[in-house]
Formats: sequence, structure tokens, C-alpha cells
Amino acid sequence: MAVKRWDRSVSRNRVLPLVLVLVLAFLPGLAGAGGGAGTTGAPVLRIPTGARPEGFGGAYAGVADDLSALFWNPAGLAGINAPEAGALYTSYIAQTSYQVLGYAQPIGRWGAIALGAGMLDYGSLVKTVAEPDGLYGGTSGSVSAADWLVAGGWGMRVMDWGSPGSLDAGITLKSVINQQGPDGNISAGGGFGLLWRTPVPGVRLAAVGDNLGTSIKGSGMMPAVWRLGSAWEYSPSPIVRTILAADEQFTADAGNRTCAGLEATFIDLIAVRGGWSGGTAAGGISFGAGFLVPPSWTGMPASFRLDYSGSSLADLGFTHRVQVIARFGGASVAPHGIKMAREGAEKYLTWEGGRGPFEVTAVNSDTDESRSLSVVATNERRLLLPALPPGRYQITITGVKSQSTAWPDDNEGRIRIKTAAPAVKPALAAAVAPPLPAPLKLHFVREAGRTFLLWEGTAPAYEVFAGSTDPGATLAPLSATPLLESRMPFPKLGPGHYRIVVRAMDPADPSRPPADSADLRINVKPAAPK
Repeated sequence: MAVKRWDRSVSRNRVLPLVLVLVLAFLPGLAGAGGGAGTTGAPVLRIPTGARPEGFGGAYAGVADDLSALFWNPAGLAGINAPEAGALYTSYIAQTSYQVLGYAQPIGRWGAIALGAGMLDYGSLVKTVAEPDGLYGGTSGSVSAADWLVAGGWGMRVMDWGSPGSLDAGITLKSVINQQGPDGNISAGGGFGLLWRTPVPGVRLAAVGDNLGTSIKGSGMMPAVWRLGSAWEYSPSPIVRTILAADEQFTADAGNRTCAGLEATFIDLIAVRGGWSGGTAAGGISFGAGFLVPPSWTGMPASFRLDYSGSSLADLGFTHRVQVIARFGGASVAPHGIKMAREGAEKYLTWEGGRGPFEVTAVNSDTDESRSLSVVATNERRLLLPALPPGRYQITITGVKSQSTAWPDDNEGRIRIKTAAPAVKPALAAAVAPPLPAPLKLHFVREAGRTFLLWEGTAPAYEVFAGSTDPGATLAPLSATPLLESRMPFPKLGPGHYRIVVRAMDPADPSRPPADSADLRINVKPAAPK
């Protein structure tokens, strides 16, 4: 029954991405039917928000991993695992400026939410006077004008295939108050985004529909935009990390725009960026830099990142952006917030903070026996907890050591747990106990990125053994405790030839002799070099 339930969930997981892709495919056509150039308003929505995104040349849909995701791809909010607060100042063209404040808050398994507020300040404008006949009558002082933007977003992980990848989704709601004109204009709308961490290491793909809305007072549509983005993260050395990104943006009234950018981060402290955008009259080059202040420098449980970017708007001039983002709690180097979580019949270990990849080990407090729980080092802050024999354990999560003196060397977190023997059904009185049926049809299946051993049988419990195919080789147990169902997650074995045996047993009646299955022989090949 458990396998059938998983199959139904897989069917739903296949339908959801298809529906979202179809929606993204048809929305540009629907927007094109709404009008052409000059039919949209809310100019504040046309100004890129964020210093780091502009350093990439606007190619940020596939990067989106911080507070700026609220304005570029709300699906990126799903990756925020600690509170963030930020402030942005933009020196724009024609003496205008743009200021934004934002905050993001994780909400556990439901991802994270974010709020942002911005003001586009047009500065002081000369006030003109009209004669009774409507002709120009000179000037009389000045008047100030501004646009106001309020935005909220939510992102969460909707599908997780483990090491093969995951899919995040997010939505935004926006409202703009435009003070230009005699009565002003109020617009409302929103957007949505997808972020797919593909099975290819470091590669992410994104699709975004943003600024989908219209005026609720005044006239005009929001400047709708669709983005298709990609990003590739690669570390050529332990102290250098690079991200290469590219976006293609589609709009109904301002034409299409191609963006590309590169970021290189050194010793987790200094980042340099460069980018380019083309396809519109306002395209051009951009550049930027960032500097991280770790908690060890301030003595505070928070890190601070200061970013700057400059970008060209062709004949319109040059713009400058300065942004600071503070990250609280989760900026700690050591993994923390370690806890156990149950999903169905499986137990998971989850944690926050730290810098991956992580290795997880368990030490029996009574015997001092150590056991690795992570088959390979993982960047995910989540691990399926394998079955452990009854006892008391200290579990240690160890992250990569830093190559920079800016970070402390300690990158370990610990939790203590206690496991108990599984309950067994009481024996039923019987004159003669029937023989146990031998397990049949041993085979492997792949479910959600993990390998399971399955068999057929009706015995009360089972044990699984593995050993070398060499003559006289002994079998070693793979199951720490009796299994009460005819399946088990199969651990990773080293290269070699093995024979697998499943034994039927009755823990409630030790007098009944066990029954072994026929051998299942497998060959484990060495892992291919990276």
C-alpha cells in the first residue's frame, strides 16, 4: 500500500509542473492582447530593485537567493532559512531617486514570506500656471512628486527529489500609488515564479511572470514582464565561488531584453560582478561589488552584506545603487536548530545555518561505536535518518571548514537522541505453529531519488543480510532491527560483488525456525570520477 500511495503522489508531482509551464506559455499572448507601447503605467515597477541583481546585468531570475528575490523571482524566497532585512538607495536619472526597505521571515516547512516598500522620488518639479484661456502663464514655485510601492511575497519548496533536484514556487502581490496627474493613479496586481534546481550540479532554471495587474483608479496596465532565467554555480577552488547567469525578458510594450552576468566570490568575503543587457534603448553594461561582514567581526549573531552596482542606460546616463542586507541567526557558521521530523513512516534530521557540504555521524553513547549516516556529503540541510539499533546516540553534523580567518573554525552541531526496539505483535496461541513462508521475488525500485529493496511475503518480520560472493564468506545484517514490512531503504555499498538474503522470522515466537529467500546477487561498480 505504501508504494501505491507514493505512485499517486508522483502523478500529482508530474501534473503540477506541466500546468505551471502551460500558464507561463500562454500568459505572454494574453498580455500582448491587452495593448501595445504606451499603454502601461506604474513607472516605479520599471526600475530594477537591488544592487546585486543589477551587478549581474539584470540576470537574476535563476540566482534569486536573498531578500531581492521578492522583486525578481519569489520562488527564491523558499531558500531563505534565516530572517533578513535590507535597505536600498538608487540614484536614478534626471535627479530622481529610488529607496526600498524590505524584510523576509522564514516560516518553517512553509518556506518564507517577505514584505517590501519603495518610493520613487521625482525630486522638485517647477509648477506651471495656466491663464484663464488655457495658455501658458509662467511658473509659480515648485512641487514634489513620488510614486509609492508596497509588495508582499511568499515562496516555498513544492517538490523535493533529494539529490536529483527540487522545485520552488512563489507568488507576489503589489500595489502602486502614482501621484502624477491631477488625481493620481492606483494600480494593483502581482506575479509568480518557479525555480528548478536541476540534477546537473549547480544548474538552476527559472520562469517568472511579474507585474500582472491593472489600475483600480485611473487608467493603464502594470508593465507586465516575463523572465526565463538560468544560473550555473561553480567553485574552481575552495576559496573561489562563481555564478554565471543569463535571463531573457519579454514585455508587451518595451520590447524584449537579453541579460547576462557573472559573479566571483573570494574567501566568502569579497564579491565582484559584471553584466550586460541589450535589446532595449536603455541597455548597456553594469558592474558591481559586494563585501560581507561575518558575525565574528562584530560579535553579533548576524552578518551584513554591503553591495554596490553601477549601470549604463545608454543616452539616459548612469545609475548607482547601494544596498545593505542583514541576515540574523542563520548567519552562524555552526549548524544549529537541529531537530527530528517525521514524514509518513520516515524520520528526517533537519537543521539550519552552517556551510555545506555536510557530513553526519552518530556515536553510540554506551559503546562509543561510530557510524556515518550520510552516504556522501550533502549541501541539503535535511537527511533521511536510517534505522539505528536501540540505544542512546550523539549525532554530529559537520560542515566544511573555512579557508578564511574571517570565520571561526567550529562548524559542528550536535543533538542527542534515544532509540527503542520496535514493538512486536503478541504471539497467538496455537497447537502447531505453521511454517514461515520464505520471502520471494527480491528486487530493487527507485523512489524519490532513493533505492529500496522489495520482496513478497507474509511473515511477521524480516531481516536483511549481505555478504561477499566468495566461498565461505559470512553474511552481515543490513537491517538494524526487525522489519515489519516487506521493504527497506537500501544502504550504499562499496564496489564489489554481493549476495543479498532476506530472512523471514517471528519475533513473538522464537521457536518457529526462520526461512531464507533465494540469493539475490548484485554487482556494485565504482563511482565514476567527477
